[in-house]
Parts: sequence; C-alpha cells; structure tokens
Amino acid sequence: MQETQEVYCKTMITNQHPIFIGVRISPPYLRILVRAPAIGLTCSYCPTEWAIQVVRPSVVSEGRKNEEARMRVRVEVSTMATEIPWDMVLAPGRGLVYDVLDREAPVVGRYFHDGGMEPYGMVPMGHGAPAFPLAKRRRGKYAAGGQGWFEVGSPVLDVAAALTQGFKQREVLDWGGVAFHVLDVTAVDPPEFAAGRARFRTSTPVVMKGSGRDSTGARVTRQAWLLPTDPEFPAYFQGNLRRKAETLGLDPEVSLTEISWVGAKRSFRVGQGAKPGAPIEVELVGAPETLQAVWSWGLGQANAAGFGWVAA
Repeated sequence: MQETQEVYCKTMITNQHPIFIGVRISPPYLRILVRAPAIGLTCSYCPTEWAIQVVRPSVVSEGRKNEEARMRVRVEVSTMATEIPWDMVLAPGRGLVYDVLDREAPVVGRYFHDGGMEPYGMVPMGHGAPAFPLAKRRRGKYAAGGQGWFEVGSPVLDVAAALTQGFKQREVLDWGGVAFHVLDVTAVDPPEFAAGRARFRTSTPVVMKGSGRDSTGARVTRQAWLLPTDPEFPAYFQGNLRRKAETLGLDPEVSLTEISWVGAKRSFRVGQGAKPGAPIEVELVGAPETLQAVWSWGLGQANAAGFGWVAA
C-alpha cells in the first residue's frame, strides 16, 4: 500500500485542529494516538513522547476510486479438504486478519488489538466464514472442497487497503489446519444506498449482549446473550449501530425499522468461549455513508471474530 505518514505531537495537533484531541477517525483518514518511541517515530517539532500518526493512502487523497479505496475484500480460494471442523469455521479468521495487519499496517494492528477505537473500544473490521458452494453437503458437517471464498472488510479505507494488499501477497492460508490456496483477491465497492435505506442479511450469527437483569432490575449474569426474538434485542442492536457510527465520525441517526427473518440459533467457539446467536435479515434507515460502513463492518458485536457478517 502506497502511503505517506505525517507525525505531529499531541500539542501541535490540538493547537491546529482542536477536534482531533485524543483519537478520532475522519473518513477516509485514520488518526491514531500512539506512543512515538514504540513505532520508531519522533515529532519533528518537539521531543514529546506522544504523537498523532496520520495515515493517508495516496489514491484516496488524489480522489481516485479504485480497489485501494473500497471497503470489502473477497479472497477466492481452493482446498482439497472436504470439511472444516465446526470449531474452526470462524475462529481462525481474526488471527489471520491481524497477521496481515501486523505485516502491512503494524501500528493499526497493535492499536486495534490493544483496545480498539475511542470512545467505545470498538474494532472497525469484520470477516465472514469460508463458503464452498459446490462442495458436497453432508449432514452435521461444514462442507468444504473445490473453489470457494471468504470475505473481510473494514469501513476504514486504510485498513481495507492494507488487507487487500496483504492477502494479494499470500499463496497459501492456514484456516485452522485446513490449507487454502489463494486464487484471487478482489476489492469490492459498497452499494450506494442512495435512498438511505438498506436490507441486510447476515451469513453468520449476530451476537448481542443484553442487560443481564431480571424483572426486578437486579443483575443476574454478565453473559446475557440475546437472540433476535428477545425483547431487549432491538434496543441493544440499535445502540450498537449508533456507537459504530459515532466511532467513525459518521451520522449516528441510523435506525432499525424491521427484523424480517431470523435463522436458526447457533453457537461458535472463538477465543475462550462460545458465543450464541442467530443470522438475521434487517431493514435499516440512515445516511448512505453510515449504511456503507455497517455493510463493511457487520451487524451486532464481535464482528472481528466473524459474527454478524453481511452477505454481499
């Protein structure tokens, strides 16, 4: 990824651009507050320890629309395997994405991994499960074989560009012990959503935590996973949408108007525990840029772990 980097001290950024106190995203640029010595950079104007790193892809700053300025990446693969173990359907994706970022954009990768974006600690990226449409289906198995694909995405153009470039440099991927041979890597434009309305259906379960409180208001659990049919779900789901928009500096007036379909409940184990949820189809209303960001990020929580991926 061709890019230029500008590094200024926090004080200088504050004096010149008061809106950029702390950490902010101003699409399509990514501004990250980093500890300068950790990335081998120092401010040219003073010896301060803290700096703002501004990553600006040249293709964006020049106003050109090409594959470096898109939000979703489809990686076409082939495999000789006939199935993927259920506990490996989603789990390898997060580590694979971070591995690509560690090579292509290490500052961004470390920042996302260490706490996410302010003010809510969100990580603006997601991925889906591998799909092999021509694989022979077998009951109780996640079928693989032949040619297929998986997708990753981010509403931050710098991140999407890094993922595109990184996957293009790979010939073989290890997906939880299953070898994927990379055939092609394609960057995908988001829909325009010019009317300010979108219908999204996810290919992986949407997970969402609720209050964990009983009818008296007392908290009874901190693992209160909600299903789309639960009464608390719409409010918590919409709150998640608004926090995503605010994280990206986009119009937060995005609304859930309908849940038109709910798939079967399924749990996937990622990290140290299983997360239960269900795929859904929803209708959202909001600014086109906000809907594009959601399309490339995902619905609900734990998108970086593969949950809530919107089918293209």
